[in-house]
Amino acid sequence: MLDVEPLILEELRRLSPLDLTEHGDWNALLADAKAVSVAGWRRHPRRTVALALALVLIALLATPAFGVQGYVLHLLGRKNVSFTHSPTAPNIVKKQFLDLPIGAPSQWATPVQAAKARTVATFTIAGHPRKLWVAPTRTGGYCYTFELNFGGCRQTQTDRTKALLGVTWQGGSLRHGVNESIVTRVGGDITAPAATKITAHYADGTTTDIPFVWVSAPIAAGFFSYDIPTAHWNKQHRLLALTLYSKNGTQLGRQAFQYTAKPVPVRIPTLPSGGGGPKQRVLSTAPDVAPSAPLQQGAADGFRVVVGHNGSVQFTQIAATPILKELVGNSAGFGCFRLTREFGIFTVRGLSQGGRFASKVGFQLNGVGTPVDGCEVQASIGRTWPDRLGNRAAVEIPLTAAGRAFFADRRAARDLALFVRSHRMHQLRAEPAAQAKLDILRAYGKPLAHSSIKIVVVNPTTLQFNEGSSTGKTFSVTVRNGRIAKQNLKPYGFVF
Repeated sequence: MLDVEPLILEELRRLSPLDLTEHGDWNALLADAKAVSVAGWRRHPRRTVALALALVLIALLATPAFGVQGYVLHLLGRKNVSFTHSPTAPNIVKKQFLDLPIGAPSQWATPVQAAKARTVATFTIAGHPRKLWVAPTRTGGYCYTFELNFGGCRQTQTDRTKALLGVTWQGGSLRHGVNESIVTRVGGDITAPAATKITAHYADGTTTDIPFVWVSAPIAAGFFSYDIPTAHWNKQHRLLALTLYSKNGTQLGRQAFQYTAKPVPVRIPTLPSGGGGPKQRVLSTAPDVAPSAPLQQGAADGFRVVVGHNGSVQFTQIAATPILKELVGNSAGFGCFRLTREFGIFTVRGLSQGGRFASKVGFQLNGVGTPVDGCEVQASIGRTWPDRLGNRAAVEIPLTAAGRAFFADRRAARDLALFVRSHRMHQLRAEPAAQAKLDILRAYGKPLAHSSIKIVVVNPTTLQFNEGSSTGKTFSVTVRNGRIAKQNLKPYGFVF
């Protein structure tokens, strides 16, 4: 006899005279069903309907192809999802998974199989529908991300056993009158195949079962996200713990939440004046391993750079330019990049190290790959329109023709982005288009007249801002009713 859920069995026993115990005879059940007559329907309609429902329910539960097993489990807290039959994730999500190893040492880099990423569920988070994306790793683990929220990885098969219930949680906001140790949202992953229910336990003695999805192999894990009802955002009714149970009630995992009556506010250390960024961090003067052949070498703007096939990079200052003199004692970012097209998306795959400016800096370009297209030193000054550095980095060293073109295109895109997103512009661009153009020309006057930015009134509610690069590429931002409606600045610049 099939192992039907005890609650379903109990209800069927109450309604039907059939023997539905686990030792029941399936053939006898079918025979009894055939014996039900029209007269029997008239005399015992409730009993007959129960019999029919029993047959249908048991048959469907026994047939995974119908997908009803997953539906019934969903009613009990769990919903089974097929990884194989789930839709592929968007290319931009695959790229995000692919970028996970950037910056990590090779022994720690996540071996995620980004091309296999899938969209497996939709959750409601803070009142908004959010997709759940998952991807397997080459070492028996998986990575996951909730759209615009959180995510994580269990890189190996062994990582699955470290905690059967992984929990991420969000606390309240003192600004909004909710104690920071009051849990307002929970989410995470589950690695116990036997898991059927997550129960939230509250301080007032009530409980709530939190639904989750279980994704089939190669993911073989469950995922959940749940907004705690606002009625439980206080000391008397707060969330105390989450417990993971198996079908027979065995506890598989538990996460308790501590309450602090007066939580200590997190204090962000104040940076010393004279420059932003991680000023006190001392950068390594050389990579752990010397650059290996074949080498890429270049020099410009007072620095020489050597990049090895092994990803080791060495920056060495060879001259003192005005901007480099200004950077002494301040912070700077040293980095290199490779231009690539991943899942059809043109992107810059790079890595930089930020800290106190130094004349010699070396590190490993973990996850970037070689050969690279260019290296640079970013200054911790500028970035307002018009940019005093001409939308350049303090040091720009192209190592390929593509890198040289990228630097040129980025200058144009950055210039346009800084202009459109400037504080005064946010006010003016919300005006009717024709009036906005007149007011922009008056407000920005001579600097705008000497720039290559062009403003076009498309219609009464729409403005278009254009700027060309020396490479012939044209960048454009369309603003409708004050908001960005269309733009092609990525990955060169950012506009809002």
